Amino acid sequence: MYFVAIAILVILITLIIQNCRRPKNFPPGPLNLPLIGSWYDIPARGVETKIPGWRKRYGNIIGLKIGFRYLVIVCGNEDIVAGLKHPNFQSRLHTSTLTDRSFRKVLGIFFGDGDQWSEVKRFTLRFLGQVSNNRLEVVMQEEMSDWFKAVTSGQVHEINSKFLDFSIKSVINVFIGKNGESHYEEVDKIRELTYRAFKNGRITGIEIVHPQMKFFFSSEQKVAAVTYTQKFFRRVIAERRKTFNPNNIVDFIDAFLLEQQKEKAESPNSNYYSDEELQSVLLDLVQAASESSANTAGFVMMYVAMNPQVQDKLHQELDRVVGRERFPTLDDRPNLPYVDAVLSETMRINPVSGIGAGHIATKDTDFANYRLPQGTLLFFGHQDTLNDPTIFNEPKQFRPERFLKKEEIKIKMTNFGLGKRACIGEILAKNSLYLFIAYLFQKYSLSFPKGYEHPDTTPEYGFINSPKPYKLILTERPLK
Repeated sequence: MYFVAIAILVILITLIIQNCRRPKNFPPGPLNLPLIGSWYDIPARGVETKIPGWRKRYGNIIGLKIGFRYLVIVCGNEDIVAGLKHPNFQSRLHTSTLTDRSFRKVLGIFFGDGDQWSEVKRFTLRFLGQVSNNRLEVVMQEEMSDWFKAVTSGQVHEINSKFLDFSIKSVINVFIGKNGESHYEEVDKIRELTYRAFKNGRITGIEIVHPQMKFFFSSEQKVAAVTYTQKFFRRVIAERRKTFNPNNIVDFIDAFLLEQQKEKAESPNSNYYSDEELQSVLLDLVQAASESSANTAGFVMMYVAMNPQVQDKLHQELDRVVGRERFPTLDDRPNLPYVDAVLSETMRINPVSGIGAGHIATKDTDFANYRLPQGTLLFFGHQDTLNDPTIFNEPKQFRPERFLKKEEIKIKMTNFGLGKRACIGEILAKNSLYLFIAYLFQKYSLSFPKGYEHPDTTPEYGFINSPKPYKLILTERPLK
């Protein structure tokens, strides 16, 4: 019995030692401790805040271990671009925590994989390509007009997710059409639940690294957001099916139901275009698109108000090109370079996704002079690169002019990803945010109330970073 106990102890010690060791030629990083790896050195939120220090100590490729999973953070624009495009890094992490949001299956655009994902992604890209500029302009004009009605000129407003609800309403309008207006109370609840879920999300949470622990550490906000939104879309799809007209396709649900009909007729054994897939895609598009757009809009307003000279240039450009008697359009965009520069500078100085979404190495891979084992989870240091003083002069200064001088931008911007996993909504998001900036500063001047002139620009870190609530005065500009 004594020898058995000794043998078990030796085995346990051996396993612990092996657990602490790094694989051969794995990137350097913080010390691995038994069972938890380097989790002790990773902040609960805001992993990107640790990257500059890690990068100075370990280099562009940082190796960590969280529990039993290896994790690598890729830094430096050249390595980030190579990693995002690498054919072995085009998969996502599939744990029960993540698949619970898609009926315990690998569905949707964000976490999907394989042939079904490729097919549905192509279909979604086709739909987004067919969303005409006129359609988007109409949606944005309607939502911004309603939003303006809620703004009291000259009064103090708290800028938070509720104040920026035009974002989710415009996204809903694009994907489920004008019928979404009858559901705006539910849409508002989805906005609030989504905000809480993204705000409280941990990219390196224990329920992702150790799925068996999700029942002890699962986030109520994430569960509530997914459950409520799934029920909402299930009901909307059922209502739409009753009135569906294949000869009158007006939004994403119509287009998907039409594709569903074609699939049943042409490939009865295929089930790519299922209702569960539709719900999962809508969940991805509405939650991610609305939250990232609203947060970017919040940062735009903050930084422009903090820099009156920037606001003056916006007003001057809009007055010169558009005037104040009509809405700006996407056709005006080539003549409004400063509007675009303000958007680009906002996404540079405070990107809403500082390390992007995780990729998985599908096989053992040699990358950047290191060996990454199959199953390694990869993140990318976008925020670190976009605020690197060796790349951007005075990176902490909000200076849109840098994007008017193409020679100043020496790197490839990677906010929306690259390769097969690039964000499919990039064009829609940029167009929507351009219109938001143009509409807002055509109509209003922004200023801080007395005592609130210096808001905290440090974001609230989560799955998607958001500005901390702050106060602004929106003063209507008179018609000339």
